Amino acid sequence: RLELGGGLGKIPPQIIRLMLCHGANSWLSPVDHTIALNLRDLRQGDRYAGCDPIDDPFATLPIPTGGACTANNKQFSNGTYTISPGVYCGGIDIKPQAHVTFAPGIYLIRNGKFQIQAQATAAGNGVVFVFEGANAEFIVRGGGNASLKAPAASATNVGGLNGMVLVQNKSSTQAGRTTVIQGGGDVKLEGVLYMPTWRVDIGGNGDVNQEAQHFNMVADSFYMEGNGKLHVRSNAAAAGLPDLMPKIKNGPLLMN
Repeated sequence: RLELGGGLGKIPPQIIRLMLCHGANSWLSPVDHTIALNLRDLRQGDRYAGCDPIDDPFATLPIPTGGACTANNKQFSNGTYTISPGVYCGGIDIKPQAHVTFAPGIYLIRNGKFQIQAQATAAGNGVVFVFEGANAEFIVRGGGNASLKAPAASATNVGGLNGMVLVQNKSSTQAGRTTVIQGGGDVKLEGVLYMPTWRVDIGGNGDVNQEAQHFNMVADSFYMEGNGKLHVRSNAAAAGLPDLMPKIKNGPLLMN
């Protein structure tokens, strides 16, 4: 289990380098430990020599494209709603006091944001969100609540995206955009977050993914700030999800 928190005690830089390049299991005993990294020691832009390069494990992922718009600039305000899979052009905006349940399946977010505002809730089991086109991005504002779980291996309605929860279509989106996940609410993402040319920012206060059993991330860059914690566990069996990430010889790897 790996926890990243800005307000935690410091770990010597040489230990952090060891973890970044060789994995936490290189120096931890086999029992379940918790690792707390001080964010000040994870300086943006740092790179460590000697890390084993890994090719994009999902370069051939069957990402769906096209299709007519199911809805345009979809917004939810102050109420309880259930929506179905489809193509959401202009994005989805869940405003304060709105509670939205997503039925299982694929949600294509085209040319807009999937945004969960403070005091809003988004929940879905067996869902995958695919982002395509200009301005597509994923944002959880501070105090927003999200509980989104990827489709199980047995799911038949997701076009081969089993185990994926957030997916960037890198061929149709702008590189360098930022996914923002702020703590303060109850945020639980289970599955693989795949954003190969985007930056992922996690900040604010409170815990992110404290209850998630299985979370993997592939991103161009990863940045944390604030006093919160990101909990990273990789137990696909406990979550009932396929284990999709490639194995490396030295255990868990945190890549810059």
